[in-house]
Amino acid sequence: MTEAGSAAGAIEREVMRYDVVIVGAGPAGLACAIRLKQLKPAASVCVLEKASAVGAHSLSGAVLEPAPLERLLPQWRREYPGMKVPAAEDDFRILTRSGSFRPVPASLLKLLPRSMTYSTPFDNHGNYIISLGQLTPWLAAKAEGAGVEVFPGFAAAQAVFDERGAVKGVRIGDMGLDRDGKPGPNFTAGVEIHAGLTVLAEGARGSVSRQLIAKFDLSRGHCPQTFALGFKELWQLPAGRVRPGRIEHALGWPADPHTYAGSFLYHLDNDRVYVGYIVGLDYQDPRLQPFEAFQQYKNHPSVKRLLAGGEIVSAGARAIAAGGWQSTPTLEMPGAILIGSPGSTSRKPAAAVASTPAGAPPRAGASSSGCATSSPRSSAACGSGSRTPPGRRSPAANRPGRSGTAPTGRRCTSSTNTPRHSATGSSARCRRVIGCRSCSSPATSTRRTSRCT
Repeated sequence: MTEAGSAAGAIEREVMRYDVVIVGAGPAGLACAIRLKQLKPAASVCVLEKASAVGAHSLSGAVLEPAPLERLLPQWRREYPGMKVPAAEDDFRILTRSGSFRPVPASLLKLLPRSMTYSTPFDNHGNYIISLGQLTPWLAAKAEGAGVEVFPGFAAAQAVFDERGAVKGVRIGDMGLDRDGKPGPNFTAGVEIHAGLTVLAEGARGSVSRQLIAKFDLSRGHCPQTFALGFKELWQLPAGRVRPGRIEHALGWPADPHTYAGSFLYHLDNDRVYVGYIVGLDYQDPRLQPFEAFQQYKNHPSVKRLLAGGEIVSAGARAIAAGGWQSTPTLEMPGAILIGSPGSTSRKPAAAVASTPAGAPPRAGASSSGCATSSPRSSAACGSGSRTPPGRRSPAANRPGRSGTAPTGRRCTSSTNTPRHSATGSSARCRRVIGCRSCSSPATSTRRTSRCT
């Protein structure tokens, strides 16, 4: 019997027992599972994934830094069947409304040691453009080959605790509930999975991770987490236009200097490109519409020329944990640890680098999965994990956090813990391009302004 987990009160549930249960089959969770079996082949490990298939909720840029993956799986270059386009050239620019410029001259970059520029927007040579939706199923197959049990289609609904209050596993969500949340005629109780260690690798804003961060007060003494919203599209273009391996990052237009936003454009094989745009959800202008900004970016002269005559093959969006090191909560708690995006341990270089580590838990599995961006204020990468599943609320803005003095080396410099949205949209002057018809932009906003700067 367990604690009452539904309106029906206490329900008898089946219990499965493992040494380790990992919530989330993204690159962090799967890397952790593989490394655990490498270190302790006899350990029983299972991975839960809410998507119907591993990779179905994985969305990222993504540029892969191969060194960590080679340490984990040395034969990956030869065995990996998915797309891996070697990075050939980098282009980092500041966009204006009608043009662009390089903030750092190429002649200056040549004078800098490669240790300063590698895996930044200025130097991705040696990295690969990949599809995270292809990489994670391959990692899952490797994990299963090592003896890990991977269960797609089963979402962890909440953590379960022992008599001392320590985490002892997770409970799968109940099925067959009626509109009032009560057991219906087809009710099936969710299984409880008990383990000596629960590893949370759910991605940004994971539901179980949020529960445990709140219960164990893991955010105390750390800056509040910040989030961004990333859009990505896969385009099929006319033959001869794509330059495979070209990696483009940009800041500036259509965002203003006060908004954390940026773009990426990756040239793939077979005349395809990834096009993406990321907007920080702490934007100050209440009139800003992130998806509208993405459409404006695609109508920039340089991007519009490239995409003309092409078609969108697939598209998606996801939340990104963008707070970085200063927003990393305490990662361990009784019976559980956080890895990947839930713990902000994803590597966040400014060049959209996905990284699959080879270390053992609790450091194992910390990864980032690509569609990263830079801004005048900060830089961040898409954390590993899944998009917000149906029926759950996507984060729409920063949530207030706990104030306090951070540990040495991670001092919190935030002056407030509340979202920095401000109702400043009543001015007669249009201070931004987004949503202003006077700018001759492709936006479809109904707002009109008397002047536009």
